[in-house]
Formats: sequence, C-alpha cells, structure tokens
Amino acid sequence: MGLFGRRKERHGGERKSGQVRVEDDRVAALLATYDPNTELSPDDAAELGAKIRAVYDSNPDGGAFDGLYPVLRRLEQESGLVRGRHYTEWVPTLDELRSSRDDDGALALLLECIDAAERAARVAGMEPAPGYTKRAAVIYRRRKDYASEIQVLERWEAAAPPRYKGAMKERLAAARKLQEKHQG
Repeated sequence: MGLFGRRKERHGGERKSGQVRVEDDRVAALLATYDPNTELSPDDAAELGAKIRAVYDSNPDGGAFDGLYPVLRRLEQESGLVRGRHYTEWVPTLDELRSSRDDDGALALLLECIDAAERAARVAGMEPAPGYTKRAAVIYRRRKDYASEIQVLERWEAAAPPRYKGAMKERLAAARKLQEKHQG
C-alpha cells in the first residue's frame, strides 16, 4: 500500500499504491521522520508541520493530500504546548495573574504563549493568536517600556502571513509615538 493507502484520482478513479506523484515523495520523506507514537518537542512539531504545510499548500489539486490534515492538526497541537498544556489552556491562569496584578508572572507566561502561538500558526498557515501579544503590549505600556512593546508588536507582525500584516499597525504607531515623546 502507498503512504495513505489507495487514493482517488482527480477524475474519480482509484490510483494504485505503485503510482506515486512527486509531491507524494516529498511528503513521504517528511513523514518518514515522524513517528505518530512519539511525542515531538513543540519546536520539532512546528518545524515538521511547517514543512508539511508548505507541501500541502503548494498542491494545486486540493484534495490529493486529505490524509495530511490529521497529521497537520496533531502537529499544530503539539507545537502549541507550553509547560505541557496547549497555550489556549493558560487563559484562566493569565486572567488570575492580571487580577492579582502579577505582571512579572503574567509576562513570563505570555512570552511562552506567544512562542507557542507562533509555532502553531506556522503549522496552521495562519496568524499567531493576537490576544497574547496584545496582553504583553499592555503590560509593557503600563511599565512605560515602549521599546519592548514595539518589539513584541513587531514580532507578531513578522510572524503573521502577508494577508494578516498590519493588524497591529495602530497600536504599533501609538507605541512609537509614545517612545518618541518620552525620549525627546
């Protein structure tokens, strides 16, 4: 059998496992490095997922890689881990830290969540979840650390695919204005 068993041809026929396309070879080579029974580090999952996503997205024939979707979803989940939990599971903890005004604890966790959101976004082919970046920016602004606020916002912009660029434009402009005002 082939990598994903028998596949449907574009015109409805079945392709036997011996008929391999060039793209299938690229995917097979990538998946050969992936043991679904082994837990990957979040960085390794993101790296493999981003490579598979690139092959998946470059496929002009849409459905030929349907078997990759579950692999991509698993890699997206694994790449989004922070301290053994998916970054989205930390929102209640972040809310508690904000309520208790523990900016140091919140910022440390937020930066880990930003890393995880960026890794998962590379696998998903999407923008990183912006809420974590915005929360970090708020803390930096409250501290009047405009350089760090600008840095975290620019980091999000750099990680976002082209169609999402500019989402932080207004906040970034305001932070730059504040930085100039307090420097001069």
